Amino acid sequence: MTSLILRNQNQTPSFFDSFFGGSFLDDVLQVPLARTSSNYSVPQVRVDAKDEAYDISIAAPGLPKNAVDVSVRENILTVAHEHKEEGENNYFCSSFKKSWTLPNDVDIDKITAKYDQGIFNVSVPRVQPVEPEVKKIKIK
Repeated sequence: MTSLILRNQNQTPSFFDSFFGGSFLDDVLQVPLARTSSNYSVPQVRVDAKDEAYDISIAAPGLPKNAVDVSVRENILTVAHEHKEEGENNYFCSSFKKSWTLPNDVDIDKITAKYDQGIFNVSVPRVQPVEPEVKKIKIK
């Protein structure tokens, strides 16, 4: 059975959070940051492989539906979000990106996405894979 293959785990927190720990910048700058690695919110993702479709659910409460981009390029399905805010004395950035390599048994043209009460749902319809035609070569 074929399945979606998760391609990345790219999300905030970053290298600094895992290497230095969440309090590195707090200690150096002696200014508490709005978010540390212990309270970053990374969306929960669930993939259900059913006979008729792969259903992907992403819990992202508080994000408006136009803040998430769903795209397919070269047989790779990507769901991404990026938000940046600059203030007088502060800067805030949040992002996540999940990508899956799509198997051969999906219909890319019929992928749909919807948003309902903080949950993004992406449905990737499955089709019966077409067996490649075997052409007999006549030996002379």
